[in-house]
Amino acid sequence: MKVTKHAEDSSFSVMVPGEDPLRFRGALDDQNFNLINWFAVNEAAAWTAVNTYYGHERPTKIFLVVGQTMTTEYAITHQQEQSSGCAIILSGKADIPSFVGANALFGWGYEKVRASTGFETSMKGAGHHSVFLDTYPSTPMKIINILEKSLKVKIEHMFKYEC
Repeated sequence: MKVTKHAEDSSFSVMVPGEDPLRFRGALDDQNFNLINWFAVNEAAAWTAVNTYYGHERPTKIFLVVGQTMTTEYAITHQQEQSSGCAIILSGKADIPSFVGANALFGWGYEKVRASTGFETSMKGAGHHSVFLDTYPSTPMKIINILEKSLKVKIEHMFKYEC
């Protein structure tokens, strides 16, 4: 299979994990709830830090990572040129049941998928690499500093003239 980009498209990205089984690691059930609850309690403080350190280039969102899917190898490409592409090799697999009857199920799928050409980044070995993240998003918050507002009101009242 070859993935090709046409001139009117702006860009494309392709990621092909290795042949080893993917591995998932993350917070489940009560642990997931406790982690998200902790994030909810600390979300305002996180946005205060974002506003303080990255106010000039403020992100549109921040997120908490609650899980990750990992692989021992992968290949990735991101292309923006006028005419470019990459090739992926697919090996098919067909399942034919030993008992053929009214309830028999036939299936097909992919047994192997391998990056062939046109991939800039390739990582093999050296442990597991995160390729997908499960996240809990947070939209931007404008934090109102109550102490600052109350101090401003007190100072304004001190210099207010009455006629």
